[in-house]
This record gives sequence, structure tokens and C-alpha cells, in this order.
Amino acid sequence: MRLILLDYGLDFLTNQDDKYKMVISASIGEMKFEAIKNWIQARLKNKYDE
Repeated sequence: MRLILLDYGLDFLTNQDDKYKMVISASIGEMKFEAIKNWIQARLKNKYDE
């Protein structure tokens, strides 16, 4: 997913540990679609806006 985001000039503004925790939570069903969407939206940044 990150490669696709980078192609569009986007990236996550978070550390590796937080990304890992989100992936694990989503994969075992602790996070549902809406929570995953909100997590991504809260951490997405345009890398050209720096």
C-alpha cells in the first residue's frame, strides 16, 4: 500500500511501531473498516507539502 501512496505523493506520518500495531490489529480483526480508514486518514500526508 505504501508504494501506491508514494506514487501519488502521499505517505504516512507515523513511526514503524504504530504501523506494525495497526497492521496486526487489522489482520486479527480488532480494527474494523471504519477504524482502519480513520487511522489512515489521520496519518496521511502529502509529501510535497513540506
